[in-house]
Amino acid sequence: MCSSDLAIDAHGNLFGTTNSGGIYDEGTVFEFSPRQGGGWTETVLHNFNPYTTDGLEPQSGLIVDSGGNLYGTAASGGINDEGTVFEVSPRQGGGWSETTLHSFGTGSDGYEPYVANLVFDGAGNIYGTTPFGGIHGSGVAFKLSPRQGGGYTETVLHSFGNGTDGAEPQSNLILDSAGNL
Repeated sequence: MCSSDLAIDAHGNLFGTTNSGGIYDEGTVFEFSPRQGGGWTETVLHNFNPYTTDGLEPQSGLIVDSGGNLYGTAASGGINDEGTVFEVSPRQGGGWSETTLHSFGTGSDGYEPYVANLVFDGAGNIYGTTPFGGIHGSGVAFKLSPRQGGGYTETVLHSFGNGTDGAEPQSNLILDSAGNL
């Protein structure tokens, strides 16, 4: 089942996720490419695999960077089985590879990021929300910052549910030109 928004790249290709199906029935990342003369060609770019530390059951939409890399979240799986942020990138010579950028579920971290899409800023930071976890157990807003030499560092920007704010965020973040979320 596909319950996410579709992303589009500069060539008119559409990208999305399914939260089930695929080889392992744990979801897929797919592409629809326009065919010359009309119609579309579907390609499965990644099958989420329960036998690895891969994420499982992606339900949010994808975002595309200028290099054609795709970023999204998976509701479960990862090292702690609490969900992931992942990247699916085109390989030199063809095909695609998936990389887990962050596994949720440690300390005051959020978990099960299943609804909201991610957003980028101009420095390559990735922002999103989870409806669960954090200090109060009611979700977090987070930032993943690229590290020198590779990988990402997660920062919890806000833990929801302190009694005076909302709880369980389930909508997309937006970023204004001043960098405010």
